[in-house]
Amino acid sequence: MTARGPAGESTCVLWLMVHPRPVPVGATFHYSGSDFDGLGLLHFIATRGGRAAWENPALAGAVSLSASRWRTGLHYLLDLHPRLSSSASERGSWFCVALPPFVWLLPTRYSLRHGHTSAGNSLRSWRLLGSADGEEWVTLRHHDNDKALDGRFATQTFAVRRSSALRHFRLEMLDVNSSHNHELRVSGFELYGEASLRASTQMLIVGIVIARAVGYFLSCGWGWALALQVFLDNPVRAMVESEHHFVKRWGLEAMTAAIAWHQVTCTQGLLSSAWCQTPLQCRLVAASIV
Repeated sequence: MTARGPAGESTCVLWLMVHPRPVPVGATFHYSGSDFDGLGLLHFIATRGGRAAWENPALAGAVSLSASRWRTGLHYLLDLHPRLSSSASERGSWFCVALPPFVWLLPTRYSLRHGHTSAGNSLRSWRLLGSADGEEWVTLRHHDNDKALDGRFATQTFAVRRSSALRHFRLEMLDVNSSHNHELRVSGFELYGEASLRASTQMLIVGIVIARAVGYFLSCGWGWALALQVFLDNPVRAMVESEHHFVKRWGLEAMTAAIAWHQVTCTQGLLSSAWCQTPLQCRLVAASIV
């Protein structure tokens, strides 16, 4: 287990628990060579890591989806099966997918599905942009008169240029489609690459303070309410008593990363309740993989 990152930010290399099933952070979501193969990050999120039936991640609130004015259901953009999906015919039509908070992707490829029953209105010129904060964007792939999506619900997967880890992915039309209007017709979008889980330095500090204090009393058999009360009544005492115990038994790095992971994922609702009972559980999980 390692902790690394630029100043002001830490990357905890533990487990990506988007939903109940863990995936090693740093592992790559590989493209198999078949479009919409069920091996991408968005499919993983939509199926809760393969533990549940597919559910549209936009409707489930697992990802944030925004777009220019849309004529059909906006969530059709991320649908599992082909269906009619179209923006209004407005110059510069676009859509944007934001990953769950604290989940980042170093992208390698992306997939698109045409959103019409014929080759009509297929994309010709567009670009895929990526951003870390939703404000500053980099071009990941530029398409000029690309006919790859010609055909009834045609699909294609494209490689993207190397970039840093990103959270926001935006597709923009640059010119008219094959029917010479500005309708953006897409009914499928997928991302591939290396996922990571990031927490701020402040989150790490808060996490380790709470963990060392409350977690110490829990490990000694105290109940949640009593342990938390001791910490709130006298945090200095709690910290002093827990410092030696945690560092000696589990290691400072393991404790820091484990509780940051717990705080980030549980706060954002990314873990099942079974994994969120106590910081002690996260401590044990972290210790088992160090």
